[in-house]
Amino acid sequence: MRIIAGTWKKRKLARPPVGVRPTSDRLREAIFSHLGAGVMDSLWLDVFAGSGAIGLEALSRGAKWVHFNERNRAAQGLLQKNVEICNPESGYTLSHQDAFAFLGRRWSEKIDFIYLDPPYQEGLEDRLLATIQSTPVLGQSMIFLEHFKQVELELGPEWDLLQTLKAGDSRVEVLRKTDEMQAQGR
Repeated sequence: MRIIAGTWKKRKLARPPVGVRPTSDRLREAIFSHLGAGVMDSLWLDVFAGSGAIGLEALSRGAKWVHFNERNRAAQGLLQKNVEICNPESGYTLSHQDAFAFLGRRWSEKIDFIYLDPPYQEGLEDRLLATIQSTPVLGQSMIFLEHFKQVELELGPEWDLLQTLKAGDSRVEVLRKTDEMQAQGR
């Protein structure tokens, strides 16, 4: 596992312990290719951060700030180790909250991108999207929702599916609230 591009290109990250499933290099490459220069000066939430590979890749490519959140104790140690490997001087915070409390807190700034990578078998996708939808400042964000490839999301009319990215057993749905929902402030 490594950083693919940017300031820390080719920097090797610590391997995850059993039970932590990092986003593959191939899938991260597809995500950041989709964003291109849109990463520059952006603000991110990396929820269920695990190894931190997504957020660290964003920082390496010029993101302004990443708020990492990881509640799993084993993954917290891995996340801290990988932050130390990359050694960003600033531009990040680490949080260890429940994902719903983390997403539902008062955000003082517009978040550009939210990366959600919940445990595959827990069925949290709908609740996570509902929490984002009910938090006005997050409702303007582009959302990347990683899940097991065989799970079919049933998105309501409030979500636009912009793209689906696939690699191995994983799939990432790229979502944004519909223009109508954003105009209504929902």
